[in-house]
Amino acid sequence: MPTVLLLDVSLSMARVSSSVSGNTHTNTTPTSTSDLHFDQHEHDAEQKKQNGSGSKESSVTKLSLAVQSVYRFLDELGHQAKLEHVALVIFSSLWEVAVPFTRDYDTIKETILDIVLYDKTCLTAAFGAAHDVIQEMWSGASMPCQVVVITDGLVDVTPELFSKLEDSAFPSNYNFHMHCVSGMSEFCCHQNIDKLTKLMESIGGTISVPDGVASVNAVEKLMEKYVHNAYKIYSGSLHCGSLSSTVQLYPPPTSAVKEDDFTNEELQFPHDLSIVGFISQQDIMSPGCISRHMVLALKETSEMMEEDKPEEGRIASMTVLLHGALKVESYVAIVKIRAEWFGMLHSWADSKKKSNLVLSVFKPGVDSVPWLGSFKMLNCLPTHTEPIPGHVVQQLPGLPVPVSDKKSYSSTSSSWLRQATLQADVQKLLRYGRKLPEKLNVFYKELNRIHKAAVSIGFYQLLAGISKILERECTLLPPNAHPDASMQLQHAAGLLSKKEIQSNINIIIRPLDTNFQNK
Repeated sequence: MPTVLLLDVSLSMARVSSSVSGNTHTNTTPTSTSDLHFDQHEHDAEQKKQNGSGSKESSVTKLSLAVQSVYRFLDELGHQAKLEHVALVIFSSLWEVAVPFTRDYDTIKETILDIVLYDKTCLTAAFGAAHDVIQEMWSGASMPCQVVVITDGLVDVTPELFSKLEDSAFPSNYNFHMHCVSGMSEFCCHQNIDKLTKLMESIGGTISVPDGVASVNAVEKLMEKYVHNAYKIYSGSLHCGSLSSTVQLYPPPTSAVKEDDFTNEELQFPHDLSIVGFISQQDIMSPGCISRHMVLALKETSEMMEEDKPEEGRIASMTVLLHGALKVESYVAIVKIRAEWFGMLHSWADSKKKSNLVLSVFKPGVDSVPWLGSFKMLNCLPTHTEPIPGHVVQQLPGLPVPVSDKKSYSSTSSSWLRQATLQADVQKLLRYGRKLPEKLNVFYKELNRIHKAAVSIGFYQLLAGISKILERECTLLPPNAHPDASMQLQHAAGLLSKKEIQSNINIIIRPLDTNFQNK
C-alpha cells in the first residue's frame, strides 16, 4: 500500500536530545542541516570514547533522530515490502512534497540530507497534505494507505485541533501512525504525550514513544517494530495437481465478508490455494472482483553454499510455467480459495513488453460470476480419443450462452425527462396508426417499446392515456380508410386498458389476426 512520510521540519527539531549522566548540560545547535546526518556506528564509538574519558554527556538533535528513523524505515521496508511506493512530505505551518511517490528509496535518502528548517508545527496541514498527495496519485477512496508522521511531539494540542481533524473525515482505510523522537522522560513530550495519544486515537491512528530519553537505538527499534507490524508479507502455497510452489501475494490479501440472508460471516484468506481447472478468457470475460494481487515466486531456503547455487534464471518455477502457458493459450486458471470462495489466475500486462501473473479474488459464493452459473456445476468438457467415422462433431457453444431476448443495454432506451420527448413518441405512434395496415409491424414495434418503457418506470397512467387516444383516433379515421386500421386500433386500445397488460413488462402486444391480412 502507498506510504506517505510526514517529516516535521519545525525549529523545535533543532533541539538537542541529550543522554545525561551528570548535572551539567551543553546545548549545541548545528550550523546546517547537512551536518545533522551521522553514522550510527560512529556515534556509538564516540559515545563510548566520551564515557571512558569522563565526559558527562553525548548529544544529538531531534532532526538527526528523525533522519535515522527514516533511514531505518526505508531499510526495513526494502527487506519487508520492496514494491511499496513511498512519498516524502516535509511540513511545518506549510507543507511541501520533497519526493513524490517512488520505489527508489535511495532518492529519499539523498533528498532528506538537504532539507531546511522552517517555523512551527501544524498537524492539520500535515494530515491535509497526506490526503491531497494520496488523492492526486491514487485517486479513489478504496486504496489503503499508510501515513507516518515523524515529529518531536512538541505540538500544541488544542480542542480546535481535535475539531479540525474530526471535520476532515479521512477515509477509513487510511492508517495513521506518529513516530515520536522525544522520550517519555523529556519535558516537552511528557506534557503532550497524553493529548497526542487521544488525538491519534480520534482518527484511528497509533503513536510510538521511546522510553526514557530518545536515542538512536531506541527510535530505530520502534521504527523497525512498526514496519514489521504494519507491512506483513503474505506467503502461501499454490497447488496444481502434483505440482506446488511457494508464492507471495502483493499486496497482502485481507479477509472478506460472506453475506447471507440473515448472517454475515468473515472469511480469512488461507495459506493454501488450489487450482481446480482452466477456462478460456473468452468464456469468463472480465468478471468483477474484490481485489487483485500480483503473484510472485518465493525463493526456497537451502543450506547449500553460495557458489553451489544455480543462477536465479535457471531455477525451475511453477509460477513461471503457469504464467507462460496462460498467456500463450489465452486461458485463466480457476483457483479455489476456500469452500465456496474462488478466484482466477491470469496474465496481466502493464505495458507491451512486461506482463505479470495476477490473482483476481471473486466475491465469496459459488455464483460470483453470473454467466458461468455455479462453480460447483462446472466440469471438464467430454473429449473423444478417436473420431467416429461419419459422425459430425457438434461444436459446443462458448460461455456465456447467448439468449434470445436482448439485454437492456443492447437497444435504444426511452428517455422521457422532458415533456417534448414523450409527446414526440406518442405522435410517432399515431402517425403509424393512421397508415395502417401498411405500417402494421412498425406500429406494434413502437407500441411495445412504449409499453415496456412505461411499465419499467411505473408510468401506468401513460398506457391508460394512449388507450383513450387510440379509441378517439378510431372515430377520426377518414371514410376511405382501410377497415383493418380501425380494427387494429381498437384491438391495441383494448389491450392497453387491461390491468394485467399494464403491470407485466414481459407481455408482448401482437397484431390482431384478421382476414384482411391474409388477402
